[in-house]
Order: sequence, then structure tokens, then C-alpha cells
Amino acid sequence: MDRLFSTAALLGVYPTLDRPVPWLKTMFFGDTLTFTTPEIAFDKLKARRKLAPFVSPKVPGKIRGKRGRSVETFEPAYVKPKNAIEPDQNFVRLTGEAINGELAPEQRYNQAVIQELDDQDAEITRREEWMCAQVLQTGSVIVEGEDYPAQNLNFNRDAALTKQLAGAARWGEAGISPRDNIRAWATEVALKSGGSVTDVVFGAEASELFVKDDEVKSILDNRRQADGQMQLGPVATGSQDMVAAYLGSIGQFNFWQYTQIFEDEDGNITDFFPSLGCLVAARPTFNGAFCYGAIRDNRALRPMARFPKMWSEEDPSVDFLMTQSAPLPAPREVDATSFIMVR
Repeated sequence: MDRLFSTAALLGVYPTLDRPVPWLKTMFFGDTLTFTTPEIAFDKLKARRKLAPFVSPKVPGKIRGKRGRSVETFEPAYVKPKNAIEPDQNFVRLTGEAINGELAPEQRYNQAVIQELDDQDAEITRREEWMCAQVLQTGSVIVEGEDYPAQNLNFNRDAALTKQLAGAARWGEAGISPRDNIRAWATEVALKSGGSVTDVVFGAEASELFVKDDEVKSILDNRRQADGQMQLGPVATGSQDMVAAYLGSIGQFNFWQYTQIFEDEDGNITDFFPSLGCLVAARPTFNGAFCYGAIRDNRALRPMARFPKMWSEEDPSVDFLMTQSAPLPAPREVDATSFIMVR
């Protein structure tokens, strides 16, 4: 029997695996679009807020200019984590296996395939979440890597929507009202995008500064439910099963705390989302989509978010497992977000 798994079999493994939590991707880039071309193109209608002109009823109406349209084209970066499954590891006791070994080599081989596929999918999922975080913070994402020159995928968010509070204007300073700040930032987003802000996402430290504000404490509706029980206390995020928590609402705004970490190439633990960051978002207007470009593999030849495959080398014996993807988070209206470092 051929020990190699088909792509269909490998894809069937995915739903059974635990993965990093793609919270930003799910929250702000909920649509999934796959393409058969390496490039991804977007049409965008330019905003138009003109008044209808006054004219005499006895003269012809004035022909109005057509609404402008722009076409933006991006080529997603490519990722393809790859692992080798060597014969020797099939004869070594697995983590958690009985000391004298209780699994046959073929069982260990199958476990190794599942583990490597899980790790590859988790790496791609973390990269997708990182890309989402970059677009939400800056309106762009810089992709670079070994043998891949830096490329800036810039969605051209208005520069005024990225802010850094300084000096006496920082949260936590005397006389500063986070609620007034958020209301002003939401108005700015509305003017630039036409969208109404629905969600505000904080890093852990920004969240603490917000909920400690006396004005916020007096009006924040933070009645949360868990297992049918009302929850009124503080929240902590960052664990594997809880990267985000709902803090409450004030008026039209829903407030969230988000904390999730990853390990960079140098082994440093890093936040996806800055601890002192604050994202103000008109989510329905932002209307992000997660796009996947064509998989450049003769065995794929169809649009897919993931393309896992296996193949063998006979001498020396080794099997390879690789997952390919061409991911790109794309906002339909990038000016529907503003990102602020509050200290």
C-alpha cells in the first residue's frame, strides 16, 4: 500500500486539528476569495458627496460627471512550509508513548504526518493573522524573507488615520478623556470613509487604561455572560483558548481586548497587536476579504486557500510534506479604520 497521503486525504485532516486563533482575520476579513491568477485585482469607486445643483425648471438639467473608479492590483506573497519525514523517526518512541513503545512504526509515521501538517497549517495561520494585524495598524503590509526582496503591499489608507499620542495627550495623563478621543477618532473615520464605527479593539495595556478611566467606569455596559452566568469582573486575554474578550459597550461602540503572541525567526516572543494600541473600525464598511492567489503547482491548477502535498525520494528514503498558500488580506474600504498608539 502506498504510504503517501493524497491531497484530498491531507485536506481532510485539517478540521480535526487545534490551531492558532485567527481572531483578527475572522473579525475583519470574514469573506474568503480564491483566484486562479497570481495577481488579485480590486475595483474601487471613489467617494462622492456633491450636492445636486439648483437650476431653473425651464432650462435643461446639467449632466454630471461619472463617479471615478480605480483598479488596484496586488500579487500576494507566497508561503510554503516544508518538512522531511525520515525513516529513523518511525522507530523512536513518540512524546507521551509508553516507555517501551506501544505503537508500530507505521502508526508513528501516520502520527508524524498529522503533526507536521498541523505545524504547517499553524504557521500559515499565524502568518495570515500577522498580515491582518499589519493592514489594520498601518493600511499596508511589508512582506519580505529569505530570497524574497521586501515588497510593500499598500492599500493607501489616509496617513492621518495612523496616530501616536505624545506628552500630555497620552492616555493616563491628567485631563485626558479616552471616551472623547474615541468619539473624535470615530468622527474622523466617518468623514473619510462614510462608515459608522462599530468596534474598538485594544491591546492589553490600552484596555487597562480605558477601563480604569472614571468616566468610562460609570457608563460602560460590561455585562458579559459565560455559561449562563453574568460576568462583571476584569478579563485577561492571551491564553491559547482566549485571545480576545468583549469588554462592553458604550452607545454604538463595542469594545474588545485582544492579545495573541507568536515567535519570530530569532526566537523572540512578539505580540500580533501592540499592547498600547487602539483600533477604531467601521467594520461593515471596512468589509475585508481574505484572498488567495493561484497555487503555482502543476498538481493544483485550481483556486485553493491551502494546497498540501506529499512526495518521496527513494535513495536515501525520505518523504516530504509541504503546504502552499498565497494569502492576502484586502480591505474594501481601508479608510474605515484608524489605529492609535495611546501612550
